This record gives sequence, C-alpha cells and structure tokens, in this order.
Amino acid sequence: MDFTVGRIPTAVTTSDKKDGTKSWIEAKVLHLREPRRRRGSSENVEERSPDSTATDPPGARVMVLLVPDGYRLPEDMASGNYRVFLRLARA
Repeated sequence: MDFTVGRIPTAVTTSDKKDGTKSWIEAKVLHLREPRRRRGSSENVEERSPDSTATDPPGARVMVLLVPDGYRLPEDMASGNYRVFLRLARA
C-alpha cells in the first residue's frame, strides 16, 4: 500500500486500470474530403477497389488522420471490427 501525503490520488477509469495506458489516442487531421460518388457519375470519380461494394453515406466526410503513437493502435485496425469516436479540440 502506498501513502501519499498532501496530494489527492487521481481518478482512474476501468479501461485505464486494465492496460495501464490512456484509453484515448491523439491524432492530427491531414486531409478532409467529400465522400466518393456513387457509380454512374462520370465527372472526376475516384475509383474504388473491385471488392468494395459499400457506398459512402450522403453528407459524410472522409478524414485522413496521422497518429504519432501508431504503436498504440491495434494491429488488426483495418479489419473493420473497431469503432472510432472523435472529440475535437482546437490546438
């Protein structure tokens, strides 16, 4: 047991307890663009990979992020098994 005199211990969430690190990861926005157009549109269409059948929702935006601490991301991040929640703060 540790005793600290003159300081209040910091609150720790359950997710912080289990892995010893912060649960949030900071990233920098590199690019923001409109979603890809649906098939049949002929003007300046960005091609999708042949195996991609899903369409981007109308009104969506595509963000490219830079994560300086990339080692903190799960190795199978591209599998689509994760959800990402954004909290925006001015730099």
